Amino acid sequence: MKFSIVALCLLIFLCISPRSASSGENDTYNFEWLDPDKVVYVLQNKAFEKKFTWYLNVGYGFSTDVDFQDAKTLQGKTGFYWAEEWGIELLYSTVSNKDSQTMENISTNIAAVPFVRRLKGYYGGALIFAPFYGKINTFNQIFYYDLSFGLGVTQMEGETNMISFNAQDKNNTYTPENKIGYLFKGELRFYVTEMVNLNIDLIKMFYNVDSVRNPSKSLLLDYTDIIFALGISI
Repeated sequence: MKFSIVALCLLIFLCISPRSASSGENDTYNFEWLDPDKVVYVLQNKAFEKKFTWYLNVGYGFSTDVDFQDAKTLQGKTGFYWAEEWGIELLYSTVSNKDSQTMENISTNIAAVPFVRRLKGYYGGALIFAPFYGKINTFNQIFYYDLSFGLGVTQMEGETNMISFNAQDKNNTYTPENKIGYLFKGELRFYVTEMVNLNIDLIKMFYNVDSVRNPSKSLLLDYTDIIFALGISI
């Protein structure tokens, strides 16, 4: 189910992107069917400009990559665009975890303690690149949107039940595990008004951890959040 939701989000990004425009107002195009001596300028008619604007978003979502846990994320973020296509963003997220039905079934029916690595929160910053924008025409209204991407670094504050897992202790206590990770994100922003917007964020983080079976071996893991947010831009 969670994989289907991620696939659906990716499909939305891919379906909308080709219809978007990434060119500036001074860009030129070569139309072979016109007089070769003529130069055609295409005006993209961007309705909502981002240059020199601040934004603040508050959102709520869920993770798709946590075994034996149902994880929900509350996130706040702010950013600034110093150019139409380039900006910087700071974000802070807190994650709440609950044992999944699978976890409860294993603990009850098999009397075993599965290994759990979960995130409690993360914060960081990212460089934002927003090359695409466009609009969706309906019968009586036009919806404008932007598509942006981000790359950054994040501090991930988590915990594991490594001690309980090794001892198969049903009390299942957790110990802290903090890591520095790399963040990649894609964001689809729909404009309600010039100041108010709705956002869908797909956030992917990568980080290294020690293997459970072989602590001397390092593993690269990933963590995915899907966030639905309300934003204000000024």
